[in-house]
Amino acid sequence: MRINWSFLFKRFRTQKNLEDKNTTAQENLLSNSEKVNYELRTANCELTVRPADRSVTPLHPIAHKGRRARHKILPAWAQRLEFIARHFIVRLLQVGALLIVIGIPFLLLIARIHGLGDGVRKRFENALSGQFYEVKIHRLFFSISEGLIAEDLRLLEQTPSHRLLVHANRVALSPKLSYLARGILDIDSFQLRHTTIDIPLSNTEEPRLRLTHVEAKIISSPGQLNLSYASFNLCGINVRVHGSFLNPKTFSPAPVSSEGPGKIAQTIELFQKKLGEIQWEGTPPLLEMEVNGDLNHTESLHADAITFRSGPFSYQGWQMKSVMADFEYANFILKLSQFSLEDKSGELHASGTTDLQKKQASVDFSGSCDLAALGSIVLNQGKNSDWTMIDSPHIEGSVSVDWSSGTAVTRGEIHGEEGRFSYRGIMINKISGGCIFEGGRFLLRDLQVIGDPGWIYADFMMVPNDYRMRISGEIMPQLLIPAAQGKLKEFLSTTNFKDPAKLNFEAKGATRDPFSFDGFGNIILGRSSVRGAWLDSCTANLNLHDGALTFQNIVTKIGKEMGQGDCIYDFKNQEARFPKIVSNLDPVTIMMWIDPHIAASLKDYRFHQAPELQVSGLVGLRDPQKNNLKIDINAPKGLDYTLIQRDLSFDNVVGTVRIKKQDLFADIPHAKLFGGDVSINSTVSVVPGDGHYAAKVHLEGVDFKSVTKLYLDYDTSEGKLSADYDFTALGGDDYAMKGQGSLLIKDGNVLAMPVFGPLSILMNDIIPGLGYQAARRATADFTVQKGVITTKNLSIQSAEFSMIGFGDIYYLEDRMNMSVRLNVKGLPGLVFFPVSKLFEYVSDGSAKHPTWRPKFVTLGQ
Repeated sequence: MRINWSFLFKRFRTQKNLEDKNTTAQENLLSNSEKVNYELRTANCELTVRPADRSVTPLHPIAHKGRRARHKILPAWAQRLEFIARHFIVRLLQVGALLIVIGIPFLLLIARIHGLGDGVRKRFENALSGQFYEVKIHRLFFSISEGLIAEDLRLLEQTPSHRLLVHANRVALSPKLSYLARGILDIDSFQLRHTTIDIPLSNTEEPRLRLTHVEAKIISSPGQLNLSYASFNLCGINVRVHGSFLNPKTFSPAPVSSEGPGKIAQTIELFQKKLGEIQWEGTPPLLEMEVNGDLNHTESLHADAITFRSGPFSYQGWQMKSVMADFEYANFILKLSQFSLEDKSGELHASGTTDLQKKQASVDFSGSCDLAALGSIVLNQGKNSDWTMIDSPHIEGSVSVDWSSGTAVTRGEIHGEEGRFSYRGIMINKISGGCIFEGGRFLLRDLQVIGDPGWIYADFMMVPNDYRMRISGEIMPQLLIPAAQGKLKEFLSTTNFKDPAKLNFEAKGATRDPFSFDGFGNIILGRSSVRGAWLDSCTANLNLHDGALTFQNIVTKIGKEMGQGDCIYDFKNQEARFPKIVSNLDPVTIMMWIDPHIAASLKDYRFHQAPELQVSGLVGLRDPQKNNLKIDINAPKGLDYTLIQRDLSFDNVVGTVRIKKQDLFADIPHAKLFGGDVSINSTVSVVPGDGHYAAKVHLEGVDFKSVTKLYLDYDTSEGKLSADYDFTALGGDDYAMKGQGSLLIKDGNVLAMPVFGPLSILMNDIIPGLGYQAARRATADFTVQKGVITTKNLSIQSAEFSMIGFGDIYYLEDRMNMSVRLNVKGLPGLVFFPVSKLFEYVSDGSAKHPTWRPKFVTLGQ
């Protein structure tokens, strides 16, 4: 029943006022009860009753008559009580209306802030839970704009571990009102707005599948979920999904291995990571799909149409213009109907299938794409700037994968051809080839690389327990410098080939380890140099075994000279071995190709003509402590050697050079120098930066005039020089020489030397004609240190006199400080003996132009 109370009281008061004015006399006659009856009659009240299942009809007029009659028979107090009750009801209804207007918003605010309570929340959790999973809600509240909201909803597996299956931060729920009226809670629909959903893929927190900006509406009907629409963002891709799923309540999630997330989870995690590295340009890509099926029977799940469309984007420097793909999924088979990728080099098309039940997949492809960028991604280099494409490449082939046995077995065949391109400035005109692979078997055949550095043809085969290679080509090594790195680049930078190096080589091994390979071939070098050491030609046969490459039958030519022999480069032990090499080539040139440090030590021995050499021993390529090399030398034309800033020219040199560890020992027992015999035994350090060396020199019958002319620029001396000299020195520091020795000059005229020549004049002043007497013999012991030759027992003898002297000669500074005493033999000697002290002379000036004076007579006298 609905009562229009406002209208009732308004009519009541208006009518009452009119009656008070017009019927005053009548009111005085009526009793109190009659007044009440009269007022009720004039109020013209309208009472309506609206039952729940009947139409609304007004009270019959007969009811009014009955009421008036009842008022006539009621006593006054009863009529008064009835009036008060009616007035109270009116007031009560007014207060109720006020409470409804104010209280409902207040209650809604409380429900929004504090939620609907644990009891209501648990009822919704039970309503949402299924047979194999349960739902937990952190907070359930009511929003005026969105309705009933479940905050922090988690879907947990009903196992002791309670594995988290799905987590959603906000879900709008709509219960079925018809069920709710009967006390039954059932969800009619789910609504997601600006929601984030993450799905753990293992028993741990990571990895996860994350969906952001989720917008979806899910309608629940008995035994079915209808996905009216759903859209979300997955790593920058807009995804739209719709469809329907049967038996959601009995859905049982697949178990996760206790050992980890499994390969599918790892694949999803890797997929998300790679998608996150893509830089989308303009409109984000769109993935649309319609999925239907029974959740209890996964084989019934199917997607009739899955489409992906994307505009420009880049991935690790690979710029792509567009990607298009169409898929279908049914009966565990994912079919790629068409795939198209377009980049700056062209379009690549592909199609394929994946059978998840049989665990097999295959794809066929054909077209062009930026292979330089793709190669940089596959090789994890990320240096696309190193490649410059000129012509579009073309590739085609097919690849299949079978993982039914637990281990993925890949099979495929790929053919490719690319035109002109450059890599780090190296121009390549063509590269082509094909490969076949299956499991651990791989065959690369007909590989051709043609460009500015030369050409290479190669075949490679890798089969378990059988690895083979065949390669041939002609290359200018120095043209590969821009592409090389590390030690290889350092070595190539020292080469200069006028003619290409030609190589033919085949090898095979039982493992991938290069040291297990055996092979053979040949190499031909034309006009070429390493570290400035030029060869006219070099040919050799190659033999690879146990990590050592043997160069057999080496024939090396420089002009008319030639060297022959064998050489072994042992890469496994990092040493070069020389069984025996016979050569008449310059040893410095040969050692420049082998070890530049040893070559640098041999540079002091400058042969007039390439000597006859016999080389044997080994050289440590990395560890110089392994060095043990012997070089027998026979140089009829001689050599030059620098000693004390002067070049000594030796003839008919025969000797042996040994290199042990980091020292070079030169033993030259026979050589000719200025008409005399010479033997030298020296030790030289080959440590980089260490110029120390030592030598023992013996001279016999050497032309004294030639020696004084070379070192003192005297050309009037005569005689034969015999000497022994043992010294140490430091290359580049002449003052570091230190040694000792003795000398003998005979059959000459010692006083003809400029250093002693002025003494002849002084001697003639004493005894006329004495200064012209030839001094035929001179001896002295001496030491050398810090650029000074010191002697204490210089003795010069002739038939008429003898001279005894001592002092220092600063041979690097052209000065001297010498003292000599003249002793006259025979009768003149007895006459002058009392005044023999007057025959002592000194010279402290230039060694080349000396001035002698009496020791006890001053210049002023």
